[in-house]
Amino acid sequence: MSDFLNKTIEDRGWSKRELARRAGLSSGQVTDVLNDRTNPGCDFCISVARALHVPPEDLLRMAGILPSLPPAVASEREATTLYRRLPEQIRDVILATMRNLLGLTPRPAAYAVNESGQAYDQPQTASERLAYQIAQGMEDMPPEDQQELLDFMERLQRRGAGERHNAPMETTP
Repeated sequence: MSDFLNKTIEDRGWSKRELARRAGLSSGQVTDVLNDRTNPGCDFCISVARALHVPPEDLLRMAGILPSLPPAVASEREATTLYRRLPEQIRDVILATMRNLLGLTPRPAAYAVNESGQAYDQPQTASERLAYQIAQGMEDMPPEDQQELLDFMERLQRRGAGERHNAPMETTP
């Protein structure tokens, strides 16, 4: 736990004294825990968690007060935490991608125009449904986020149509 706290306050540009002030603890208490001279208790973990704006149970688990989460639950919590940190437009794209991968993408009434310029009512493939939803979400994105998303979509397209939807995907260019 001390490694996590030391790195966190360093990343935020805080001193041990600043963490103590924000957590409502004495500098001695914080220093003792951060220097591994004493183990943190429940009250310490909860106070520091509030000061850092992190879930108290995370610090309670690091301190060994609560048991570790099963790996699947830990992964889901991490995904949720990361998702919440993203801009709304990116979250919308992620949800659209997940729905599409599960075949839950709603079909729009007026969809697109084919290569000949003729409109058609229904997307012809799952990829078209996803592309339509992503394009809707991209309208308000900053240009650099749009480009990053387009690059990702290009990597998806190169994956090939015959692969299973849950196969691992390389996320680096």
